[in-house]
Parts: sequence; structure tokens; C-alpha cells
Amino acid sequence: MEWKFDLSAYLSTSPIVDRGVVYIPQPQSSMSQNSTRYTVTKNISGSNDKIDLKQRMLIEDLGKVTIDTNNDSQNVLIQNNSHDAYSTGICVYSINDDQYYGSCAFSLYGGNGISVAPVNKILVMFSTKDIQNNTVILITENIGFLIDFNGSTNNSRVVSYDINKGWNSNSQTWATNIPIGTSLSDILVI
Repeated sequence: MEWKFDLSAYLSTSPIVDRGVVYIPQPQSSMSQNSTRYTVTKNISGSNDKIDLKQRMLIEDLGKVTIDTNNDSQNVLIQNNSHDAYSTGICVYSINDDQYYGSCAFSLYGGNGISVAPVNKILVMFSTKDIQNNTVILITENIGFLIDFNGSTNNSRVVSYDINKGWNSNSQTWATNIPIGTSLSDILVI
């Protein structure tokens, strides 16, 4: 698995429910960083715009989105100045298939904001279910493995998986077994 520190911020009218897929379109590559774009109003709609740390995604009425630098934090600020609630979060870019995928999902109500930053960690977990990208998973269904890439060379870690023995990192402290039935928000949301 490889990904690149190339972010986008999204808004979606998809509800955040366990096992629900959040509709996240791919960013418009032809849009400039300080552009404004409107979402299409239908049953499920959304927008996704490239963004950098220290930038803000401003959501206004009817889903109008502007990316600007009105952000004093080191994170991505998503500010909802509309009167509607949206599902929102950030996406990371996958080198494997040239796509952006949601890395988090939050309900953002009108008049509220959220500060979001990617962490240099990944949770890996096998599933017997057919799970699409951008699916909300609240509870681990199998044993997972939380891998911390901080301090690694080239953001790389070597782990293995044995179907009978589970995940293995040769007892390295940068990896943690996550039991079945663990609330993911407890380990992934800081």
C-alpha cells in the first residue's frame, strides 16, 4: 500500500451510518486553489477540492465551497457557514490507483467548524464482507493492526500476516494489535 501526502477536503449529503458509503467525488483537477464551485442538488451530492494544511474549506448556503487561506491552525479547517448539515472530512491520495479516498467522516452542522489533520498511522484489518471504499466502519469486525509510521525511514514498515497467527511486526513498538469489537473512533480520532 502506498499513499502520498496530497489532501483534499470533501462535503457530502450522504448520512454517516455504520456500513454506509459516503459519496465522495474525485477532486476537480482543473480547479485552482482559490476557486469556488457549487454542488448539484439531488438525492446525494457532494464536492471534493484539493487542499493543503493551513487552508480552509468554507461551506456556504446551497453547498457553495471556497478554498482559501483563512486558517491560523496547522491543520485543515472545514467551516460550515450554511444552514445545512453535511458529512465532511479529508481524503488522501492513493498512488496505487490515482484516486482520493476518504480518511475520516464527521457530521458538520450549520454554523460549526472542525479542524482536521492526517495522522501518519494506518489501521489494517481483513474483512469477510465486501466493503467499498469510503464505507463508514465504526467497530472492528476482525483483529486489526494499527501501524505508526512516525520515525520510520521513507514512511515504510514491514509487517506480516499469518491466517492462523494474525499480524506480526516482530514485537516492534510502532504496531498495536486491535481486538475484535473495538470502537474505531476511540483509536483513530484524537
